[in-house]
Amino acid sequence: MGYTGAVNALQSSLLLAVSATVAFGAAPQTNGDSSVMETPVACPSKSAKARALYNQGTTLGDSGDTVGASQAYRKALELDPKYCDAMDNLGLILRKDGKVDEAIGWYKKSKALNQKNVTARMNLAVAYRMKGQLSEAADEYTGLAALEPENPEGPFGLGCVLVDMGKNREALTPLKESERLYVAVHSEYINDARTMLARAHFAVEEWEPAVKNYQAVYEDNAGDAKVNLNLGISLVKLGKVKEAKKYLQKARNLGADVPPDIAKLAGI
Repeated sequence: MGYTGAVNALQSSLLLAVSATVAFGAAPQTNGDSSVMETPVACPSKSAKARALYNQGTTLGDSGDTVGASQAYRKALELDPKYCDAMDNLGLILRKDGKVDEAIGWYKKSKALNQKNVTARMNLAVAYRMKGQLSEAADEYTGLAALEPENPEGPFGLGCVLVDMGKNREALTPLKESERLYVAVHSEYINDARTMLARAHFAVEEWEPAVKNYQAVYEDNAGDAKVNLNLGISLVKLGKVKEAKKYLQKARNLGADVPPDIAKLAGI
């Protein structure tokens, strides 16, 4: 699978795991919960019956019948125990049903069968992040980046995990790389990278790039209290008090608590 397919795949799973908690406290909702991951990319079966069951599972999964989909994938795996595409999709269904540990087991089996199986690696990273196993998730995203250097999702996922771990300065390098790669493929997810960059820059008190990235994503998040608050604070720190005032006032109107020292400087 090329990097454009991998981009769509991981974006579908990344936020299914409520994993990309961004600077303003909520995950971007652009990616959603879709079945893009349910695509044979690694080791399709030679068994016609297993493939038919796989296709049945995909159809059932698309319709929301997770029980039927799970049964179809399991039957496919009984016919072909090395059908790692079915393992990947079964893991996705299990993850949707909250059975993350079992999903991880299937992803591991799939990855063991094909170390270059990007789908298994991406899903495994997401599942680890759901479990709070951040070091393991970081390892998978690092591996993904090594396998597909032009795929933005490796550095993006790694940057998100590093932010989760409080390693904001360390996160800047992969997040900048993900932004570059998203721009290169004209991805609709460029602002996801910029959002995470804004958060990381804000955390390490790099106010100018924080402002730049918050302003870049502001149009899509103008009603978010935390965006307005962080943008306003960053502008105050840069001495742009007049410009900051409108964002801080809006943040307060939206329910955010403006720090007293910042409010005093901004005159609100």
